[in-house]
Amino acid sequence: MPDAPVPAHIRQARRRKAFYLLATGLFILVQIVWIGLPILMAVMWSLVSGKHSWSYPDMFPPVLGWDPWIYVFKYTNIRRALATS
Repeated sequence: MPDAPVPAHIRQARRRKAFYLLATGLFILVQIVWIGLPILMAVMWSLVSGKHSWSYPDMFPPVLGWDPWIYVFKYTNIRRALATS
């Protein structure tokens, strides 16, 4: 016995659901890139070694290091500021 054709309103509901899923996925992807890329750049800039510069032709920093963070924790009161904030 052949399958009965799917009614038009069910096909339309399936298409609408697929469109909403696609639109939601695209929206989430754009938001991840929109928010995640600047955060990634900030993290990378915080790890750039002071002895090596990171400038235009380089896609990524040539050297990553903890030097800036060691300086922050050694010569500032960041621990106290973090504890009281």
